[in-house]
Amino acid sequence: MSKKQVWIINHYAFPYGYGFHTRAHTIAKMLKNLGYEVTIFASSFNHLKTKEVQIENIYKEEIHDNIKYMWINTKEYQGNGLGRIKNIFEFSKNLNSIYKDFDDKPDIVWVSSPHPFSIYNGIRIKNYFKSKFIYEERDIWPLTLQILNGVSKYNPLVMVFRYLQLQAYKYSDMIVTPLDNLKEFVNKSGYKNKNIEYLPQPFVPFPFETFDIDLPKDKFIVGYVGSIGHSNSVMNLLKAANLLKENTDIYFLMVGDGPQLDELKKFVKEKKILNAKFFGKLEKKQAMYVLSQCNILYKGHPDIKLYNYGLSAVKLNEYMYSNKPIVHAVNLKNDSVVKSSCGLNILPENEEELKNAILKLKEDDILYDKCSNNGRQYVEENFMEDKIEEKLKMIMNRL
Repeated sequence: MSKKQVWIINHYAFPYGYGFHTRAHTIAKMLKNLGYEVTIFASSFNHLKTKEVQIENIYKEEIHDNIKYMWINTKEYQGNGLGRIKNIFEFSKNLNSIYKDFDDKPDIVWVSSPHPFSIYNGIRIKNYFKSKFIYEERDIWPLTLQILNGVSKYNPLVMVFRYLQLQAYKYSDMIVTPLDNLKEFVNKSGYKNKNIEYLPQPFVPFPFETFDIDLPKDKFIVGYVGSIGHSNSVMNLLKAANLLKENTDIYFLMVGDGPQLDELKKFVKEKKILNAKFFGKLEKKQAMYVLSQCNILYKGHPDIKLYNYGLSAVKLNEYMYSNKPIVHAVNLKNDSVVKSSCGLNILPENEEELKNAILKLKEDDILYDKCSNNGRQYVEENFMEDKIEEKLKMIMNRL
């Protein structure tokens, strides 16, 4: 009996070694372990990649970890403007022109939602091959655009996004999500009987790769690793750094790239903050090494109702696994930092609270040691690959 075929459509998917966002690749590996054949359709270019894909034709096939990748040819872009939107449309258009040509036909098509245009492809493929359709909602589009970017619900792009989201709810055989309260949103959207399965972010330990990093000795280092943007409230960290700039024994380290980076650098220069340093985008093994060199870690988000439905924080498990105390500035119902006692949960976007939390962890050795010893254990008990694979097996059996 031949193995069942799963096609994963994820614009931003890539293998280990190509960047930070490897959820799709990890899920594909787990599906392989469960006896499925997996093909991932991904964009040849996206702003999250740290390693380029050289491609000349409409698509290029590669094998990574025994998983077939179909890189769909898309043009490069910078920022969040028209170039990125064209890249997204190009991916969807090119995939639509080739999906009928492959010998392997999908039994299941799995569409992930870094953006919703791939929903159109998923529904077409489902109907053409009579496949099952799994919709993975990682970000609630268009609510993310409306709340984080202040875009009107009557904006044409928002209206298209909402239409596609409702189509995904209508035609999918199952919704999978790392958001632990998505069901509430789907119910409000009129789909109260939808089969929704919670699938957390699987954690894959990455070895450190030491490299020459210019960090001050004998300083208390507060670290941040991730995208530099409003959705991660990185400016809040710099505002706290400004309040603490006279504390010369405290140092702030930020690793990553993103649309807010220039604004943050300007803030540092204007406020004459000498105890903060920016690194660019690093490979994952190097980023994990940077985490190991920090004393505490910061993770933040805006104070918005979007997080009532859950939070898919890819970085949080890596933070927790590093066994460093975490200051988590977020208004969230089920915060893993609170549940695991691996740090402090504070009000979002409040630099005074953040300053006080940093000083508390710096000065209270008992609290620091307690928080240091809980994060890794919590991840090992709840988010390791074998735990999530068991969950995935149950989900696929239900499908």
